[in-house]
Amino acid sequence: MPAIRRTNLGRRTRNAASQRYIRTSQIDEQREERNEVERNRRNRSQQHRNVAFNPYRAAFNYNVTIDYSSQQIVDIGSMNIVCPHCKAFKFKNGAPGICCASGQIKLTPLIPPPEPLHSLVSGNGRDSIHFLNTIQQYNNCFQMTSFGATKVVRDNLCLLSRLNQAKLRSEEYIHLRDAINAYGNAQNVGRTTILSATYVGSPRHMHEYAQDAMSYVRHYGSPDLFITFTCNPQWTEIRQELFPGQSPIDRHDITARVFKRKLKSLMDFIVKHRIFGATRCWMYSVEWQKRGLPHAHILIWLVEKIRPNEIDDVISAEIPDNLEDPLLHEVVTKNMIHGPCGILNPISPCMVGGKCSKRFPRQLVAETITGNDGYPLYRRRSTEDNGRSTMVKVNRLDIEVDNRWLVPFSPLLCKTFKAHINVEFCHSVKSIKYICKYVNKGSDMAVFGVAAENSSDEITQFQTGRYVSSNEAMWRIFSFAIHERHPTVIHLAVHLENGQEYILPRRTYYNELTGRHLQH
Repeated sequence: MPAIRRTNLGRRTRNAASQRYIRTSQIDEQREERNEVERNRRNRSQQHRNVAFNPYRAAFNYNVTIDYSSQQIVDIGSMNIVCPHCKAFKFKNGAPGICCASGQIKLTPLIPPPEPLHSLVSGNGRDSIHFLNTIQQYNNCFQMTSFGATKVVRDNLCLLSRLNQAKLRSEEYIHLRDAINAYGNAQNVGRTTILSATYVGSPRHMHEYAQDAMSYVRHYGSPDLFITFTCNPQWTEIRQELFPGQSPIDRHDITARVFKRKLKSLMDFIVKHRIFGATRCWMYSVEWQKRGLPHAHILIWLVEKIRPNEIDDVISAEIPDNLEDPLLHEVVTKNMIHGPCGILNPISPCMVGGKCSKRFPRQLVAETITGNDGYPLYRRRSTEDNGRSTMVKVNRLDIEVDNRWLVPFSPLLCKTFKAHINVEFCHSVKSIKYICKYVNKGSDMAVFGVAAENSSDEITQFQTGRYVSSNEAMWRIFSFAIHERHPTVIHLAVHLENGQEYILPRRTYYNELTGRHLQH
């Protein structure tokens, strides 16, 4: 018969004695500090119990008394997980190999900079602040001695495409036949160098994604929501990881990692927790556009379509009440007010030809109107019709703005993620075609030059006009996905009549084309 397990009867007594000893050994200040910490802990626990909510279709039932940002399902936490191999800090449930591939990669420790550079970089005195604020100008003084190793990995992929296609030309059979029948110049037939759609971010790759979006439209109808999610450099998760004297612009690695976690949390909030209802399909694309900080364009298809009378429940274009919902009012006034521009600020970046390129200020309307061919005219009440206004600073001047300057937003999403989140309702054919191309338009490019008649080099055009910001470079170094979609779209190898691609060897001559290769 097994021996009876005895209970540790003295454990509670020993714990009580230990607590009494700690209390008697503490001074009044320590005891008060300890009690304050305990009270804060209990208040947080009580708050979490009080704000428990059902996320299903929560966007239609926004509650001003709930602090959605404290919910566990959206909180990404801090980078407090230490890698046992390289001692790097990571998020909870983060990718195990993001730092050193679980100890497989070992880098030589960085050598500390010499003095006085070390004190200027890591200090917080007046000289350090001046040095960090003007460090770009100092770098420009010595840029002729710097080695530009930009886009090394991605350019190698471009080189691979170029080497594999140096001996080939391709053209559709019908265009090849027309060129031969018209006694055209065979040297001008075919595209000399092609940048394949397998290269992420190339024009062909973005065109395929735009067609994939239209395939969703053909199968599931128009998307319901068009969401633009922009990184907020003032997020606590970013600020708490900075060294003294640093700003978010100095740590693109942190901003990229935090935005990636926030984006995943947002997509889980929408798709898994179904705050807008069940989701049928979705897709998003991350962009930078020379601004440094990333933003994501998201398309959402819902199983249950949003009715016109439900638009005001999900999307708002009005300033919240500061007394009724002070937290949302703070987020909206800091992140969702456009400009102001126009007469109030003629030098605003959005001004093109003396007009706002974003079409602000918008029209004031008492009720939401969905009959026009485009985005709805959201309800924007005037101050005489119970609308609100607020004060913003423009060029050190206090200017009063009303609902005409509000970017449409979801109260639930803005209050949850404390960032610029533009939410638009899609309903017209014009807006559907526009946003499907807009989401997959790719990075900004600009190039000018005179090209020869037969100089169609897609790789050179892409490399010459491409712009890669520091944050995008960090995003690609971390191998974060730039495009995501669900469900997967499978491409079939089909073509129209006489539209098959014909491969031309580089040294194929005109008589060979007319004689042997076009016998069929």
